[in-house]
Amino acid sequence: MQIREFDVDRDIDFLRRCVIEIQEIERGIDAELPAGEAMVDAYCRTLLKRCAAWRGVLYIAEEENRPVGLLSIFFEVSQTEPDQPAA
Repeated sequence: MQIREFDVDRDIDFLRRCVIEIQEIERGIDAELPAGEAMVDAYCRTLLKRCAAWRGVLYIAEEENRPVGLLSIFFEVSQTEPDQPAA
């Protein structure tokens, strides 16, 4: 297995599939969540913007030149997020 940095041109379809799949799993728990196809574009735009704003990075895990995993890391997180302490 190899780990490499995300390349938007090469990996955007894989990112979209990952987001849709996890959203559909979460919808199995909470049916009020939007469908994966309905939220994927906005979610991916937000994720990429946050990577830029919060010194984040996305990594892709590959096996035999095929993406099999995705990891996002943020080095700075806004204090305005709902799960952060009040500023």
